[in-house]
Amino acid sequence: MTDAIVNSPCSQTRARGRHRSGAFTLVEILVVVVVLGILASVVVPGLAKAGQEASISATSAELQRARQFIEVFRARNSGRLPAIQEGDGQWGELVGERYLSSPPTNQHVDREFSQVVRFGLGPEATPRPEYGWIYNPLTGGLWAGGFDERDQPIPR
Repeated sequence: MTDAIVNSPCSQTRARGRHRSGAFTLVEILVVVVVLGILASVVVPGLAKAGQEASISATSAELQRARQFIEVFRARNSGRLPAIQEGDGQWGELVGERYLSSPPTNQHVDREFSQVVRFGLGPEATPRPEYGWIYNPLTGGLWAGGFDERDQPIPR
């Protein structure tokens, strides 16, 4: 009689209910996916903003460094300004062993224009992605493309 009770359908159901395999249910997996989606939607915008702030900070540092070396060049050469030319990375005498080891890079503009120099009288009011730097060959003034007269980034 005990064998009949052990092998009855009710006792098998009870035994199956107590024993669980190591697999996750579909509901558990969906809950994890939803939680991960919520976390990603909170974290990703913060990472994008951090990247933008880093490019602004790096460009500001490059601008200050290039301005310093223009002044050092001027002091060492009796007031003469370096022969910077318009174009892609045409920093002339300023790039070399004595001053800048490589052309400054404006990380706030597209990579292909990050070293492009354009002649101008000062910063522009609207960002233009075609160049990274504005240089005034008459005064030695230098500005980062996409930045205003206070060296602050112009909103795109």
